Amino acid sequence: MVAAAVVLTTGCTRSLEVKYNPGFAPSAGIKAQAKERVAIVDLTDARSWVDKSDEQSKTFFAKAGSWKFGLTYDGKDYVPVAKVVQSLFVEDFKSAGFDAFAAKEATPGAYSISGKVVVFEFENEKGVFTVTARRSVSLALTITGKDGAKLAADTLFTENDREGEGMGVMHSTNLDKLLHGPFKKVVGQVITKLQAKLVASDPVEVHVSVNGVPVQGDRDAAPVWLAANLR
Repeated sequence: MVAAAVVLTTGCTRSLEVKYNPGFAPSAGIKAQAKERVAIVDLTDARSWVDKSDEQSKTFFAKAGSWKFGLTYDGKDYVPVAKVVQSLFVEDFKSAGFDAFAAKEATPGAYSISGKVVVFEFENEKGVFTVTARRSVSLALTITGKDGAKLAADTLFTENDREGEGMGVMHSTNLDKLLHGPFKKVVGQVITKLQAKLVASDPVEVHVSVNGVPVQGDRDAAPVWLAANLR
């Protein structure tokens, strides 16, 4: 009777292997980036159904009846979801040309990405004759510049999809589609956001010649020089 009670209380668990392919297709609009340093800071697990007082609860990303599913990453079972998300961010940012690395806090002289995992899950919605798989990822992130200035504060990056799967789908297949669907798109959003900030902050060189004397400078300095020397 005691053994039966334990089974009913704890349920069943299984850890699914993460098989992730970093990188983006050309159609994603992600361009190769100069080796800017980017710190992917430890993320907070803020998912609503996670028991914050239970460390093992942070390793689960999906539920089906009495079953709970965790993630196997880098040869280890039941790795916390926030840690896996951080590690995959590093992989994808490296593939985009950044000098990306995991960090516990913002790193001086590097761009930093910090925040929390709001949603990271798949769920099978059972109909009368079919199963619809719903896969969702939502991250609330802050992007900080090398000088500590916030380039984007607590911005929500969200993607999800729904797909009819007939009579059912393997949980490992759902994980693969979660990672290479909504999750990959969210990472792409974040990289695109950072790249846009880099372009906006990059000084624009202008080349002006006045009476045969070349003038060089950024777009703010050149007009000042011209105003002072064309009176």
